[in-house]
Amino acid sequence: MRVLAVALAVAGLAGQAPVAHADGARDRQWYLDRMDVDKIWKKTTGGGIKIAVINSGVNPSTPA
Repeated sequence: MRVLAVALAVAGLAGQAPVAHADGARDRQWYLDRMDVDKIWKKTTGGGIKIAVINSGVNPSTPA
C-alpha cells in the first residue's frame, strides 16, 4: 500500500506546470507604458473597422 501512495504522489508532482520565469518581463518593457498600451488595447478590437485587400492578380512573368 505504501508503494501505491508513493507512486501516486510522484505522479501528482510530475503533472504540475513549471514555474513561469517571465513574471517580471512586463515591468522591464518600459516602452509599453510610453506608448500608453492599455489605452491602445481598448481600441484594437477591430469593431467597426473595414479592411480592404487590393489584389492585382498574378504576374506570370515574375521570376521564381
